[in-house]
Amino acid sequence: DIVQTGGTPETNRLIFETTNFSQFRGTRIASTGDVFFVARNEDRRWTSGFYQIQSFDIDYTFGAAGSGSGMAVVEGRNIRIDMRAGKLPPKDVSTGDETSDPKFLDYLAEFGQDFLDLLESLALISANARVLSNVSLTATEHSQFVTTGTGAEGNFDVRAATETISSAKPIAVLAGLAFGLSEAYHTIKIDSLLDISGDMVVRSVVDMSTAALADSGGLAGIGIGIGVTINLVNNNVTVAAASGSTVGGDLRVTSDTIERIQTEGGAASAVDGVFTLGLAVEVGINNTSARVSGADLTVDGNLVVQATTMKASLEKKIGFILPYMTMGVSASAATGTLGTGNYLNDAVSNALPFTFYDHALPPQAPRRPPPRRPSPPAASKAPRSCPTVRRAPRATRVPRRARPLPRLTRRRLARAAAKLVVLTLLASFGIKYG
Repeated sequence: DIVQTGGTPETNRLIFETTNFSQFRGTRIASTGDVFFVARNEDRRWTSGFYQIQSFDIDYTFGAAGSGSGMAVVEGRNIRIDMRAGKLPPKDVSTGDETSDPKFLDYLAEFGQDFLDLLESLALISANARVLSNVSLTATEHSQFVTTGTGAEGNFDVRAATETISSAKPIAVLAGLAFGLSEAYHTIKIDSLLDISGDMVVRSVVDMSTAALADSGGLAGIGIGIGVTINLVNNNVTVAAASGSTVGGDLRVTSDTIERIQTEGGAASAVDGVFTLGLAVEVGINNTSARVSGADLTVDGNLVVQATTMKASLEKKIGFILPYMTMGVSASAATGTLGTGNYLNDAVSNALPFTFYDHALPPQAPRRPPPRRPSPPAASKAPRSCPTVRRAPRATRVPRRARPLPRLTRRRLARAAAKLVVLTLLASFGIKYG
């Protein structure tokens, strides 16, 4: 048993921070203050862009079979079970501590991590990204939760959240193949005896952002771009309280799934184009449910049971500054033209200064010097009092407006692109962290 006594309910807290927790039958965890169970799982392994994987695993069990018998009891003024995987919020969201303002070094570390993630995602021709999240909470019929708080206290909160971001975007040479697989399995099952003096909230959220982008500019007249995304979601919450359970306030059980997906396969080739292929495929299987049952369950407040699913677009930024919403699934193929078929990307590319000279203007003929006027014949005999004056021929001037614009060389193009990247990074850093 773990029992915390003394002090005051406002200051006493028991916090268990782990991703794998089991409480056996016949044991007791109690405090005059709050009891928190915190699980935070983030995968920061350095992997290759060819196969970039993120894996999360959280498992909590109350009333597990062991050598003992009886009930596994958890008692406190408030009880919170907070399980989060993937992109994590500040830690105080889970522990209930006071929010502290982030420092400049924290911003700098986050910016550096974003840059490392960008380098990690680089891959040639083929890029594959996979996300796997398993979050499980099982409270058997041999477990009991008791809250002792009064007034605004006495609440029992269960939160399970997976928020992931994955992207597969290869550097296409002749062909580009992008494959993104996202899997999330949430299972929350509470069969406990409940004695809750306040509100009880059980919520499970899956929020996945997946992008598979394959854009091939073609090589030797051939371009192939194939993008595939697969999303598999099981998000199930069940509260089957034991007979005689009571909730003094509201009982809310919700299950929410949000899928943000961008799948793009595009290919284009220039005037000498021979063959292009653009293919985009999206496959999704989503099972989201929320259930409440009980033979003798008493709820003094409101009872809310809700399950929602939503598909949404990804939000991106042009030059890290201007936000826009992406298309869900897009496939395009173009041969013998400078356009890619993706009108949004074409508009953005043509708006950049260095692509204007390279694509919008027709090729200019080489400039030739203006013809020189023939010199007048020299006089055979000129009187000394009237010397002959020769004037230099005037060069033919081309009006300023009629002069052809210079065509950028590869070196100038590279310099302009490098300058644009540096300026946008500085601008984004100033807007986000300034």
